[in-house]
Amino acid sequence: MGGGGIGRHLFFLSMDIELSIEALKSVLDNWDDVVYGILDSLMEEFVGMEKERLFEGADANGGMIEPDYTPFTRRIKISKGQPADRVTLFDTGRFHESLFAERSGGEVLFDATDSKRDKLVEKYGKDIFGLTDRQVDKARTMVNDRMSEYILSKMG
Repeated sequence: MGGGGIGRHLFFLSMDIELSIEALKSVLDNWDDVVYGILDSLMEEFVGMEKERLFEGADANGGMIEPDYTPFTRRIKISKGQPADRVTLFDTGRFHESLFAERSGGEVLFDATDSKRDKLVEKYGKDIFGLTDRQVDKARTMVNDRMSEYILSKMG
């Protein structure tokens, strides 16, 4: 049988490794842009997570949004068929629709454009914006999954 077979396999393995290194270098050359692009592509999903949190009545720290609604507000919410057992900051939907997330470097910032924004922050605190730790973990997994997909597509 000759020993040429082993040498040929090592040669092809060496070529595969060199190609992989070159592919990895091209991925890393613009890695910041890739990660920022991934974050940008997920902003709507992050805002959706924030809306879910608000509907559950939780602030970004995972505690309940306080103070509770007044008895008058509870009656109005019940008459509209809306939850009255927790503060959701949802009445007409304008505040929730105005929620947005934007990227500043690698950080995601949450805010709203609704005219009631400042009054709501004054009453309920700045933690009405953002994600809970559990949601941040989910968001981090989403980003990591997209990064892995990107790397695999380039290494392919």
